[in-house]
Amino acid sequence: MNVKIVDISEKLLDGYKVLVQVDSSQFIAEWDGDKPEKNENYNVEIDIDDEFIWNTNIAFSDENANAIIQNEEGFKVIAKLDYNSEDNLATLNVYDSIVLIDIEGIEQDIANEWVEMQCTSIKLFNTNL
Repeated sequence: MNVKIVDISEKLLDGYKVLVQVDSSQFIAEWDGDKPEKNENYNVEIDIDDEFIWNTNIAFSDENANAIIQNEEGFKVIAKLDYNSEDNLATLNVYDSIVLIDIEGIEQDIANEWVEMQCTSIKLFNTNL
């Protein structure tokens, strides 16, 4: 996923808290690693570490475009989901990043369907190394 660093707000134990822009959306994320440069573009991997429960904090979406929207509970993410019930393997396609997630309470396979999910934090890893 390509992001632009809009601002760097604070130093964390293993990185920084940064304001990033993706398309026309801005949100605050954790940046893992060396300090990024303000106003620079980076190719990053995204990590979402929440546990998801179907129809509680993840469900099918009426929207059909990638989005990451910061809200009072954390982040609303709209992305495409692939889920294989036999392997219990779930992958999200967020913009052009593939993110592995854990989902409970889902009983059918899902292929390339738009979902909306609520998560508490987003961590970014620089792949421009």
